Amino acid sequence: MGLIGILDDIKYFLNKNNVDKEKFRSKLWNAKSMVLRLRKNVNDKVTYDDILNLIAYYVADGDRSIAVLISAFIDAYISAVKDLGEEEYKYFDDIVFYYLQK
Repeated sequence: MGLIGILDDIKYFLNKNNVDKEKFRSKLWNAKSMVLRLRKNVNDKVTYDDILNLIAYYVADGDRSIAVLISAFIDAYISAVKDLGEEEYKYFDDIVFYYLQK
């Protein structure tokens, strides 16, 4: 599943469950940033996956169904931005944020 499909599933979940979108988006962006920082100190895929899944579970407030989507989102997002420069990263971040907001 691509990034847009994941975002659509997250938006559906948020709407269906009447989740506070501002609060969720803030937690998601903080989690994304934390995973980006932590992955620099990780030497193997297993540790990276553990970190990613634990952070996603935290953002999801223990709801495994949305935690899976959050984990997939962060992983897809990191893959998409890994070769971007600072300006391109900021632009992409704004676009993804806008898409999730609408």
